[in-house]
Amino acid sequence: MKYASLNESPLRQEELDKLGIVDSLLATKTTWMVFLVASAVVLVIVLLILLFLRKRIIIAIALIEESSK
Repeated sequence: MKYASLNESPLRQEELDKLGIVDSLLATKTTWMVFLVASAVVLVIVLLILLFLRKRIIIAIALIEESSK
């Protein structure tokens, strides 16, 4: 949402100069695109780990259930 709104009406340099350092970084569409790509990469890595370790996770759950009896 923020990326789309900044894409439609980006801030001018004068407006960015009035903001603080962090606020000016968050007001640029490039920053939001980097956040989007980074979170997508993290999500893909987590999903791949879960996919490949699914069998071990199921075995670990079964062991915990068996030991709790």
